[in-house]
Amino acid sequence: MPAQQFTARWVKAVKPPMDTERVDYFDYGYFDKGQALVLRVRRSGTKSWCVTYTKNGKHRPPYTIGRYPALSLADAAETGRQILGLLLQNIDPGEARNERKASPTFEVVAELFLLRYAINKKDDGRRDREILERDFISAWRDEKAQDIRRRHVIAVLDRIAERGPVAANRAHSCVRRLFNWSIQRDLLEMNPATNIQRYKEATRDRVLSAVEIKALWPSLETADMAEQIRLLLKLMLATAQRKQEWLLAEWSEIDLKAGWWTIPAAHVKNRQSHRVPLSPLALELLRQAEEAAGGSKLVLPSPRTGGVMADSAIDRAVRNNREHLAIEHWTPHDLRRTAASHMAGMGVSRLVIKKILNHAERDITAVYDRHSYDTEKQAALLLWSEFLAGLVVGAV
Repeated sequence: MPAQQFTARWVKAVKPPMDTERVDYFDYGYFDKGQALVLRVRRSGTKSWCVTYTKNGKHRPPYTIGRYPALSLADAAETGRQILGLLLQNIDPGEARNERKASPTFEVVAELFLLRYAINKKDDGRRDREILERDFISAWRDEKAQDIRRRHVIAVLDRIAERGPVAANRAHSCVRRLFNWSIQRDLLEMNPATNIQRYKEATRDRVLSAVEIKALWPSLETADMAEQIRLLLKLMLATAQRKQEWLLAEWSEIDLKAGWWTIPAAHVKNRQSHRVPLSPLALELLRQAEEAAGGSKLVLPSPRTGGVMADSAIDRAVRNNREHLAIEHWTPHDLRRTAASHMAGMGVSRLVIKKILNHAERDITAVYDRHSYDTEKQAALLLWSEFLAGLVVGAV
């Protein structure tokens, strides 16, 4: 263990050993007594920097800093001071490094979250998986989860916000849940997604006019989108049901002969099963869907995978066909609002519309009112179907 006073010139000039695998040179002049900056020179010619130190009176293995010349003598000395400064906090640098190496990457933590927590949600965690894979895992795949800070979360959310504030807020909620779950499981010690201001969402009140519906319906036929997406958009308008409910819909829930769709509680936002009367227009669309489904148990299977279509695929198809559809900016969710608003304009009561939309009721009367409103819902959706069919006749 030769001692040496390092200079930049000497470090550059020192030759590799010929009769041994490596030689370590020690300079004790940079740090406290007993701690040394080490230049390790190998027979291959590579040179690397280490520091030696003691912890609780015991010599610890040399801590490797980096290679020369990528790390100069001055940089190695400064890095060594920072590393040995951990001893003042009673932290063993070597043990801290080993713990960090053993700590999981963000991708591993995300996969554990999806398999052990998100899978228990009503959509089996599909939406969380979609958000995490598209926006967060792609950005932090190999990063140690413990190294992610608030600024990293904000940077990703700002990129998502370019697609829209609603998407950014949903992504924020998802990744915040992931970090909270990780803390509860003792995988992490902090949540970098907390104390981040939500993006301002404009209250949407977009309702398509009769003229716009009449233009939209046939233009969907020639839009560059999968048949299942085309039918989903039409079914949303005809039934006033949620996009996610149609994405998860299975043929076992639908009685084409009787004209009813019974949505199970597990597929409904408010966790309450829901019976939807199917109008003649909706039934015709479902017969087309049955032919396109190719024997799938799903009403509207993904044409690519055969499984459940991604929520974002529907929004993306609408965005990509914006110019072709040629009506003022709208989103798939606006179709549900459009149906409800037109029914109100036809004289359907707000209570019946609320029942059709399956909005949660929290007032005391809801506890005692067990009437199904099936007859009223059926009459309202039949009225809406006749109006809608009158607009799009020949284009179904």
